[in-house]
Parts: sequence; C-alpha cells; structure tokens
Amino acid sequence: MSSLDTPTAAPLTAPVETGSAHLLVGHNFVRLVLSGDISADMVAELSEVMDDAVECGLPVEIDAHHITFMDSAGVALIAQLASRLSQRPKVLRAPETVQFLLEITGVDQVVDLLH
Repeated sequence: MSSLDTPTAAPLTAPVETGSAHLLVGHNFVRLVLSGDISADMVAELSEVMDDAVECGLPVEIDAHHITFMDSAGVALIAQLASRLSQRPKVLRAPETVQFLLEITGVDQVVDLLH
C-alpha cells in the first residue's frame, strides 16, 4: 500500500467565530450591532463601544439578530450599559437563546426586548 492509500486523521476543530460590535450613530438614537460570539474575549472591545454609545447621550438600540453565542460577560455588559443610560436600551431581534439569558438573569427588567 502506498502512502496515498493510507488514511490520515485530520484534527477535528471547529472554526472559531469571533464576535463583533459596531456602533451606528443617527440623529435620534444610536444602534449597537452585535454579531457572532459575544463572550469574555470581547470585554475590552464591547466596553469601548458601549462607552461611545453612552457618550452620545441618545437612546440606544442593541441589534442582537446576528449573535450566535453569548456568555455571562455579554449579559453583564448589557446590564452595565442599561445602568449607565437615562433611558432603557431596546434589544432588537434577539435570538431565543439570548432572550432566555436576559430573562433568566433578570436583565430583561432593565432593557426592552423587542422582536
């Protein structure tokens, strides 16, 4: 049997989907667009974007439609953002898993979940 006939084992690794956070500033509101994995790995980036959102002094919408994973760090950052704003942030189009996390942790009491 030649080396071409010998099966080789390839490592089974899933691609890591990193998260992203973008801030869109309008005349009447700012929209924080979150996508991918929102986890502890993103705390610094999310904190910076959320600081920028607060500094705008406008109502905040969080577009959660493209979140594929969120851990407790992401939930905590949303709660912290809500505590820093004069108006409750709106969480738009959150996947069921994100809605569940916000509800089970009580964060749904400080944000408006809109579908």
